[in-house]
This record gives sequence, C-alpha cells and structure tokens, in this order.
Amino acid sequence: MLTAKVVDNVLYESESYTFEKPEKAEDLYSKELTAKISAADIEIVTNTIKPDVTSITSNAYGDNSVKYTDSENREWYSNNIQFNISADDSEVANHHTGIKSVTATFNGTDVSKKLKGLPVFTAEKVESVNDITFNTEGLNLNEGTNTVEVTVVNNSGMSSTKKYEVYVDTIKPEVSQFEFKTVKSDVDKILSFLTFGIYNNEKIQVTVSAYDVNNAENAKSGIDYLEENHAEIQLYNGGEKIAADDNSYSYDENGVLSRTFTLACGENEFKQYMLTAKAWDNVHNESVSYTF
Repeated sequence: MLTAKVVDNVLYESESYTFEKPEKAEDLYSKELTAKISAADIEIVTNTIKPDVTSITSNAYGDNSVKYTDSENREWYSNNIQFNISADDSEVANHHTGIKSVTATFNGTDVSKKLKGLPVFTAEKVESVNDITFNTEGLNLNEGTNTVEVTVVNNSGMSSTKKYEVYVDTIKPEVSQFEFKTVKSDVDKILSFLTFGIYNNEKIQVTVSAYDVNNAENAKSGIDYLEENHAEIQLYNGGEKIAADDNSYSYDENGVLSRTFTLACGENEFKQYMLTAKAWDNVHNESVSYTF
C-alpha cells in the first residue's frame, strides 16, 4: 500500500496520496504521471506585502457644485463632491493573493454601500480596481475640512488605508463698500448724485468692494480667482447690469476684491440710478444684494 507526501521549502506538507492498483496494466504509467503532476501543482502562496490605495481624486458633483483649487492645492467645493478611487493588491507582480474588500468612510461615516464599480471579489482573483466612485449626495458636508478614508484588504489579510481631504465653503461673501468719484472731482455733482441719484453731463466712477467670510476653521475659498463661474462683482441699475471698466478689478493684501464701473451721462442729459451690487467668491457663492 503506497502512500506519498510532499513538503515544500518552508515545510508546508501536502495531504497523503495513496496509490491504488489500476485495473489495467496500461493504466499504470498514466496513474504514476498523475501523482507526479499533483505533487508538482501544489502552490502555497504567502504574502506579507500590503495592498495599496493608489489614488483618490475628487470633482464637483451636480449642477450646483463648483470646484476651486487654491495656491496650497486645497480643493474647495460649494456643494456635493464625487470621489474616484483606485487600489492595487501589490506592487510586486509575483505576490498577488487578490483583493478581498474595499471600504470607505466620509467624515467617519461608513459609505461602503455607496461605492459603485466594485467587482465581485469572490468570483475571481482581483489584482487591482479602478474607477470606483461615490458621491456625497445625502451626506452631511462640514464647513471647511471633509475627510475620506479608503481601506483595501487582500486575501492574505494585509490591509492599508489612505486619507484624502477636501474643503467646503457655502458661506456667502459680503459687499463691503461703495466709493464714488468724478473724473473732474466735482464735489457738488457727487453730492447731488449721492443725495438724489441724479446727475448730468459728467462721468461718475463707482468702485464696489467685497470680501469672503471666514468659516469656523478660520478658512475660506477666497475671492480672487477671476475666472468664469468663480469670483466676480457686478453692479446693477435696477435689474440692468452696468458694464465695468477695462482692467476694472483690483485685489489687496487684506483679501478685499474691488471693481470699478463708470456711469456716463451725455451733455444736457439727466439720468437717475438705483444702484445694487452683488459679489461671488471663488466657488461662486452669491452674496445678498447690496443696495446703495
């Protein structure tokens, strides 16, 4: 009664293999060959190399959300955010045991059930995952810092976690000042305009200033990124937008954005104005209307 075992280089022992007599003599060779192959095919994989969350990125989610990246590479949002996640079992090609799970939290809340694009890990050995997404719709956003943590575990029980921070600003900026002057510095005309909103035969310049408001963390997205759908100041006469001067913006070291507009009136012409101003910050939060 022949029985065989095989032991590998790290002393892992196979199950016992018992040789049974074949019914036909010609089967003897094939039976012997099968036994040899079975022993050679035993593969024992050990892996102490941690898997890796290779990347977490973010972008605005929904029509009402605006993204702005500041000079410190902090990503600011005005509303909901979508995250994109990738993970790898191991950087070493010969040491893949396969990913067992990918989980995530947002500000400490488990959002694993919101993850989209995950494969069925039990169906096959999964060595990497890409384009796994979730968004913050229905979740509470902190004013200021928001933290995502993603954990990947492989079939050897090794795990790693990566943290990723984004920032939210929903606080409206404020219009802080109107400043008036004429090209000829005619004090009487300015006084008449400020008193009655009426003037003639002169150009009056109006400079509107605004600033962004700090949150509880003493942080803000700012009001200096003068691109479409970000920071801006507009002046209106009633509901009509007034055209701004060329190179009309200025920004000072105190975080105040200013913009200059010219109110023109032809000779022997009278105009009356009802001035209203609005400001938007870097993630396009809109101020309340300020009426002079």
